[in-house]
Amino acid sequence: MTIIHGTKPLSSTGDFDIIILSYSSLKSVETLTFKVVILDESHFIKDSEAKRTRSALQLCHRAQRVVLLTGTPAMSRPIELHAQLMSLQPSIIPSRYLFAARYCNAYRSHFGVDMTGHSHTDELHFLLSHFVIRRTKKELGDELPCKTRQLLYIHVT
Repeated sequence: MTIIHGTKPLSSTGDFDIIILSYSSLKSVETLTFKVVILDESHFIKDSEAKRTRSALQLCHRAQRVVLLTGTPAMSRPIELHAQLMSLQPSIIPSRYLFAARYCNAYRSHFGVDMTGHSHTDELHFLLSHFVIRRTKKELGDELPCKTRQLLYIHVT
């Protein structure tokens, strides 16, 4: 296992089976291919226009498996789900604008396309049911371990 800091491009993963990096370091591995990509706090890739999201999508599209983890997949509107769904199944998810037209009640305004609404929510819930496993704290009960905190000092090179 290794931890990557910075954005200097890597040409290979070396002898490491596991690589841990932050979203800000994604650019350093965007040309590499991984068997499995796990994105924690996947709501950080909600903006399709952001460089971070584009780097994450490139990485996910080359992986054999992609797992997204988040407690809040969409903070406030359905369009925030689009990039996350694209990371999982780009072949069946429509373009951002078609997704917005269908599920966000998108319309042209004086400032561009407004994607802040919602529409066809039952259909969207059905679509999400094929991708999402949702567990609440109440459902998990005693299965969740107690919170523990530990300080780890990491030497940055």
